[in-house]
Amino acid sequence: MSLRDELLSDPEAIGYAPMIAAGDHAGIVARLNLVEPGRTALVPLTFVTVRTLVARLGPAGAVLVKKLRAFAAQPDFSPDTDPQSYALHATVQEMLPFISQGDPARGDGVDMGDPGSRALFSALATIGVITQDEADSVLALGTPPCSRAFQLVGRSVTLNEVSEALNGG
Repeated sequence: MSLRDELLSDPEAIGYAPMIAAGDHAGIVARLNLVEPGRTALVPLTFVTVRTLVARLGPAGAVLVKKLRAFAAQPDFSPDTDPQSYALHATVQEMLPFISQGDPARGDGVDMGDPGSRALFSALATIGVITQDEADSVLALGTPPCSRAFQLVGRSVTLNEVSEALNGG
């Protein structure tokens, strides 16, 4: 959806019409760029390491890591009798080294904005390696609160962009 379409149709009933009528383009910019706790977006390249998990989730993050390490340390599952657990076990074994050390700012860790990484943590909850609450906490790291502008264009919008959109340009 274009910014112009968003402002004129107001699909989420944000209340642009009175601001448009008043010519309050700065108010529209402020409203579009407002970060709201209930509004989230999947953010690709949101790398998470053990350090991130412990810093953001506290002791629950440390417990989660301990559970992942315990799962990885279990004897290999049989690909013939339990293919899902076998695949998850192998994935966690391979994942642990690169989340254990590193710097998320350099792209080290697990990308919680990646659908495959997200599916991994959901599957680990499904088979009981971690709880659903733990999976949800990790998944939330890849879907932080955001603004409507971020949902629309992936960043904040400017006064110039709003004015151009409303003036037909």
